[in-house]
Amino acid sequence: MPSTDEQLESLVAMAVGSDPETDEFFELSDQLRTALGPGLVDSATQLVAPGRSVRERTVGVELLGGPSPVERHVGAEASRRVDAILGALEGAQDAHLVIASVSALGHCEDPRVLPTLWDFRDHPSEEVRNLLTFAAGGRPDDQAVELLLTLTRDASSWVRDWATHFLSYPATGDTPEIRTALLDRLSDDDREVRLEAMGGLTERRDMRALEPVLEEVLSLKNGAESFPGDALASSIDDLEVILLGWDMAAASGDPRFAAFLEAERKRAVAQGEIPDRLRAAIRSVLGDERVELEGPR
Repeated sequence: MPSTDEQLESLVAMAVGSDPETDEFFELSDQLRTALGPGLVDSATQLVAPGRSVRERTVGVELLGGPSPVERHVGAEASRRVDAILGALEGAQDAHLVIASVSALGHCEDPRVLPTLWDFRDHPSEEVRNLLTFAAGGRPDDQAVELLLTLTRDASSWVRDWATHFLSYPATGDTPEIRTALLDRLSDDDREVRLEAMGGLTERRDMRALEPVLEEVLSLKNGAESFPGDALASSIDDLEVILLGWDMAAASGDPRFAAFLEAERKRAVAQGEIPDRLRAAIRSVLGDERVELEGPR
């Protein structure tokens, strides 16, 4: 039976030999993270050392990032990882190594991360620029917000969508610059970007999003005189419009949402439950008497 060291060497060799664009690469990286345990940073640092191949450094950097896109490495642990990642990134030309490095930096809380990532805001790779949105998202830092603001104007709708998404979070802040960026995206060519901007402004109860949200809600009628009796949502975007309609109706109390809310109320009653967000909208537009769940008559 092979020893633990032999098993690790075999896993490393398999990861190095796999294509970084395949699921196999990421599955092997996850297996390595588990197998290395507390020795992960030391082993990964060896893989990114000078003289190692591009593929070895790519695997090492991938190990130093992740696996969770939500929880970031902090403190001395983050500092050690960033030391190694920056070393691997210096002078890097290989696309996979750059992508893995930018992604890995996004998983670390360290004062060197954002200044380094800022330099990639005009990178020719759409994937690299999109990774910047995830790296900047959720950071209570002025430079992170500035990076997101910049990326909302990116040439790629994919990048603009995610930058607008992260900028729309109330936790990101509520400054005139953020609201202006969201307002600018209301006229974006891409519907998903527009919806993200509407969501961010609606969360902030900014009535400049009222007309765009109302227009989207009315489009759910598909040219009919009234809202259909069956489910309105035929796509994820349509579902987002419905939720935006609830929230904007609650915030604005605009009577033009009345027919939409009556249709939504009937569907909710038929299903046996009126969600709290819909209740707030109904109460704001239709009145308290329409909030109660009515049974069959």
